[in-house]
Amino acid sequence: MRLPGRGRAGAPGAPLTADDPAARGPLLTLLGSVERERARYEQSRSHLEEARQLYRKIGDSWGEGRSTQLAGATAWLSGDLETAAELLAASLAAFRDLADAESAASAQTHLGAVAHYRGDQASARRFLVDALDRFTELEFPEGVAWAQDLLGRVDLADDRLPSALERLRASLTLHRRVGDRWRTASVLEALAECRRRSGDPAHAAALLGAADVVRREIAAPTPACEQPARLATDAAVRASLPPTGFERAYRFGARTPIDVLLDLTGAATLAPAPAS
Repeated sequence: MRLPGRGRAGAPGAPLTADDPAARGPLLTLLGSVERERARYEQSRSHLEEARQLYRKIGDSWGEGRSTQLAGATAWLSGDLETAAELLAASLAAFRDLADAESAASAQTHLGAVAHYRGDQASARRFLVDALDRFTELEFPEGVAWAQDLLGRVDLADDRLPSALERLRASLTLHRRVGDRWRTASVLEALAECRRRSGDPAHAAALLGAADVVRREIAAPTPACEQPARLATDAAVRASLPPTGFERAYRFGARTPIDVLLDLTGAATLAPAPAS
């Protein structure tokens, strides 16, 4: 459960109590993030709006900016791009005023996602390249992972397959290194589309199988904004393979370690044996 932006820790050992605003704010943002990953977007919005109001009441500009940013993330992941754009612009302005470079880069990352899902790949690329440069400078791997993840999707939209594959592979390595299984599943789905477009539907089916295993284990479905792409990939892969070929490749991916699966090339390893 990681979005770009490290967050701010409370006092060591401080109990999380409903009566302590300094503790309740982080708890609400955590709950909002958990519900977001489980695609419970209304519950996520509710927790994060409560956090925003709490931080505003106690005059915590950083906390308000952070909860606003997370609410923006919930909005774009749910497909509400207009609300997302408004919240994220406010978050970016707040963090620039606070001279918080990392959090500002996180807001740019999310704004890049909004631009991508609006179909404005040029603006998305500008936001995301700026964020990637800053995260790299700050040596923040979670931010680098998110920026590369989204840039890979922009490359897919622009039909830049070699670049998309390189960025998505780099993103997957970092997502896995920091333990972000939610994004691991999403990147596996995007890599499946890369393999499909490269003419390897069996490998694509295997990657979909691997993604679904992760999703079942963490009880987190494909985010709403990513569902159309996932469904399109699945349909195209199924149309390219006989039913037995799809099922065989899918099961292979579901039981094969991700590192092994990523190193496979060509459909021969996964395709059904020819009839004698």
